[in-house]
Amino acid sequence: MRAALTIDGATGVIRTRTPLDHETAAGLEFDVVAEDGGRPSRSSTVRVSVGVLDVDDEPPRFVEPFYAFQIPENQPAGTEVGRVEAVDRDAPPFNRFKYAISDAATVPFAVDADSGRLTTRESLDRERVQSHQFFVVAVADDGAGEPLASAAVTVGVGDVNDHRPRFAAANDTLTVSSFTPVNYVVARLDAEENVAVGERLLGGHHHRERDGRLAVLRSTTSWLAWTSRIQTRLGERNLGECNSRPRGGSPRRRGERRIRRTLLSEDVTSEDVTSEYVMVV
Repeated sequence: MRAALTIDGATGVIRTRTPLDHETAAGLEFDVVAEDGGRPSRSSTVRVSVGVLDVDDEPPRFVEPFYAFQIPENQPAGTEVGRVEAVDRDAPPFNRFKYAISDAATVPFAVDADSGRLTTRESLDRERVQSHQFFVVAVADDGAGEPLASAAVTVGVGDVNDHRPRFAAANDTLTVSSFTPVNYVVARLDAEENVAVGERLLGGHHHRERDGRLAVLRSTTSWLAWTSRIQTRLGERNLGECNSRPRGGSPRRRGERRIRRTLLSEDVTSEDVTSEYVMVV
């Protein structure tokens, strides 16, 4: 108190020693004593209150300089992402401000001007953009002038299982000899969408044909090879499937590729045998 105010002992004029801050103390109270010089001395005391008027000297400040949120993809427009918060220490009406998004036209999000609630303006697709970065700003209550404060926002887009795996372009026809040895690699099939094609995915069980079996050799690639000796029965055409145990995702999705295998007979008097398989990922 003594550091903030001083009083003239002769005139009783009270003056400030240092600038007063409404945000630190909205008012000051103290006692002033008047004392005469008689013997015995006589005195009187009065209670003095000094109110500190507020001025608009405090800008709003965000509670956090950086906000991070996560939202699954494919949610409808208007889905809440999270909230940002800024505080202005001034007293009303000087503490009023609005929230806004910097370069809002380029961002698929909206912010409520009064509450700081962030929502989506459109459905998000993680396969297109995995995360969004932008700035939320605090502006004057009338929206005029430069931003008063800003905070960085990152919104990560969570993946959902909304795309089935696809086989990359490849030759659909495999041509092998009837003398092809066991474990001889005859082809490799690759799947897209970052699906690990291999025994874990393709190896649920293997269809066995009467003239042999087509199987997956490795767990990290889709190498195809014979896993039993080929015993040709000419003139037959069979349809087989390599079924899958999908790696995960909800709902589960799978892709298929039909493979035609032509078995070349070594006997010139016999016909070649063609079989078909459906590879599943």
